[in-house]
Amino acid sequence: MTTSTDLTSASRCRCGHDKRDPLVRSEYRYGGWGGLMLGLFGNPTPERIDYVCTTCGETVGSVTDRETLSRFRLREPLPQER
Repeated sequence: MTTSTDLTSASRCRCGHDKRDPLVRSEYRYGGWGGLMLGLFGNPTPERIDYVCTTCGETVGSVTDRETLSRFRLREPLPQER
């Protein structure tokens, strides 16, 4: 498993898919409080985002950087502030 905070990383699974391939989906992981907040309010910041190949199930990459994860609070990357 490759862990990366770079969204443009070129790591591939054994099938040859990378993060930008349509067969790779993002899985948002929330902690215990994050799951509760998701149920109550619908927009917590995820603890981790894994990019998983739908063909082989291998994790292509992950995002664990808090600053990057805060941009994915609404499940879409928010523009960076300058």
